[in-house]
Amino acid sequence: MITKEEIEKRLKLLEKEQENQDYALDKLQSFNDEVRRLEDELNRIEKYRIKTHQSSEFQRDNPETERLEKELAQMDNEEQNAFKNSEKASSSKQSYVISLMFNPNSPPEWSGNGWLKPGQGTAYNLEEAKLIYQQLKKKWPNYPLKIIKK
Repeated sequence: MITKEEIEKRLKLLEKEQENQDYALDKLQSFNDEVRRLEDELNRIEKYRIKTHQSSEFQRDNPETERLEKELAQMDNEEQNAFKNSEKASSSKQSYVISLMFNPNSPPEWSGNGWLKPGQGTAYNLEEAKLIYQQLKKKWPNYPLKIIKK
């Protein structure tokens, strides 16, 4: 039989894992923000060069443009690698379920009305899953809940 201490230990591990996932998502978002900033700066530089050179053939001889393009390409690669490593997914149509981890080998899934057998729970997108997860955590703060990608 599982003791209260073991359950609390599992819960702390699950909370730590959730914090790690939140950190990875925050880091991914900061990569995204930096890529957008560099894209905007690159677009601004290119537009300026086009206006000032008024030629039909645009050549990239500005070292700043080349440097920013390389930096942008590197950040794109880092962002893609971080995303693949943290989520192992590339589609925006991912679905998630909320599982009750008392039995990690066969965790029941939340259906919106109750707990069902694995594979029968309601699939949510990531934002919905986080919202439902928070609601369930408020209702059952001591339950080891986890958002799992389907």
